[in-house]
Amino acid sequence: MPSFIMSFDTEDYIDPAADDITRTLCEILERHGIRGSFCMVAERARQLVARGRTDVIDALKRHEIAFHSTWHSRHPNPAEYMDPLSWDDGVAEHFRREKEGVRLVKEIFGVDRLGAAVPPGSSWAPQGIYAYAAMGIPIFAGSSISRRSGEPVWFVNSIQVPYNRYLDPLCHAGDVDAMRKVLDEHRSDEMLITCNHPTILRHSEFVDALNFGRGKNPPPQQWRQAPLRSEAEMKTILGSFEEWCRMLAADGDYRQTSYAEVFERYAQHATRLSSKEVDALAASVGQRPDEFVSGGSTLSPAEVFGLFSMRLAHPQAKPLAVRRLLGPVAEAKPMESALRVTADVMATAARQLESQMRGRMPESVDVAGTAVPPAAFFVAMARAIRDGAGEIVIDPATPGLAAAERPVFANIKFRWACFAEDFTGEGLKRLARLQAWTYKSASAN
Repeated sequence: MPSFIMSFDTEDYIDPAADDITRTLCEILERHGIRGSFCMVAERARQLVARGRTDVIDALKRHEIAFHSTWHSRHPNPAEYMDPLSWDDGVAEHFRREKEGVRLVKEIFGVDRLGAAVPPGSSWAPQGIYAYAAMGIPIFAGSSISRRSGEPVWFVNSIQVPYNRYLDPLCHAGDVDAMRKVLDEHRSDEMLITCNHPTILRHSEFVDALNFGRGKNPPPQQWRQAPLRSEAEMKTILGSFEEWCRMLAADGDYRQTSYAEVFERYAQHATRLSSKEVDALAASVGQRPDEFVSGGSTLSPAEVFGLFSMRLAHPQAKPLAVRRLLGPVAEAKPMESALRVTADVMATAARQLESQMRGRMPESVDVAGTAVPPAAFFVAMARAIRDGAGEIVIDPATPGLAAAERPVFANIKFRWACFAEDFTGEGLKRLARLQAWTYKSASAN
């Protein structure tokens, strides 16, 4: 039985007309017993208070509250300010710019935890996803990092869930038949997460594109409100939205959930593996690192890297804890030639690595004075564990991480009306591919 979440990117802080449509959507949901998930821009929440809209705030409090950035598309938006930065500087900058907005949204709506963080448009960064998890928001919704329709995955220690459908165009058209097809198309999926934008249901144009499109960044006194839709259009839109809610609530194949419940279902708990289980993982390694399954748990390549390192460094230790390691934050230089070493040399390298590794994999590993890339060391560790004594050849032609070459990482694109035309996010793409070491399926508890 698929779960569903009705998610709402609640972002227009410029036009007060967006307040009334938000309250109306809350009321329609409640008539059908549905609790929506409203992803709030902090400045939108701040404006609700400034305009005295306690009625809207109270209506929203009856639903799940998530986070949708502090300023949404105002420049620099998250991808723009993190793209030129290193991993550590990007994480620190995201904390600096977003932490107060997170605190404000929680305070205004009286919640201890926000259900998810959602990027504005395609303005996301791996450093930001990690920073949100560190702020206590372990779900990243509307994520570009996904595997299959509705299937959650882990990335940088955060659960990634995609939006399956944007319902706004179907509401605009009043296309109830197409809505029925949406329900039929997703019956075999794990989750159906739909997204609506209250502002685009009320307005004929996105206010962010109007004001901040293609890199424009006018001062607040020059911000413009988007044109309102006619009353006839609003009758069609709200009627079709209500029909969608009625169909979804009455469909026995779908079960309502929330971002908070998704986290409880897929949260990672402390895991330990026996030496035999780690040895079995080593025996299963092929020519390149990938995710693994052990005892019903899915392990990321970074987690297995940590297990192999600990197994070699401290062979008497048991059981071995699975550490939520990040991937490397810089690219390794390629090896110039093959390196032939003994198992003892590998163990020495692993002990040195263990003394230095602090929560993330290294750019390279020192093996007898040679800097070895992580993927090559990973495969060599598996051989050392599997074969024991004897010569181990560390091959400079060892293929890199498998996940980094899959379309979800190989084909990352930053496309959004608010980006400047020359923005490509090359720094973000590079860091995301390095963090593919943390990518794995999310296993339900």
